[in-house]
Amino acid sequence: MQKTGLAKIAALSAMGLIPASLLVSAGLIQGFLGFRGMNDVLDAFMLKYQARFLVHPLFLLGGLGLAVGLNALLIVHLSFRRQEHAFSATLTLARGRTLNVAIVALGIFLLSALLAYSIAENFRILPRS
Repeated sequence: MQKTGLAKIAALSAMGLIPASLLVSAGLIQGFLGFRGMNDVLDAFMLKYQARFLVHPLFLLGGLGLAVGLNALLIVHLSFRRQEHAFSATLTLARGRTLNVAIVALGIFLLSALLAYSIAENFRILPRS
């Protein structure tokens, strides 16, 4: 595939990362710095423009999955081969596709941050009595 085609796919799929990156960055800023301004701006935007769908799990995880999946298909090649008494698999990463690798890495980070938040928020460790 040509470089311009890869850049277009990267740019289009990066748009799927925007809602998750806004949500995660607002949460990290509030959690670590105590600044609630970004959360207030996001809440006001979603109320004013009826955009509550931006924080729906299907929308967030779908955008992340689409961005990571499309870019991973462009940079990863998996091949299988049968030998005499063995079965071998080779994973090859393409070089020179920095933007695609960056989108995959950011998507995996955002997905792991959302997963860590959902576990920390919804499960409690209770002492045994």
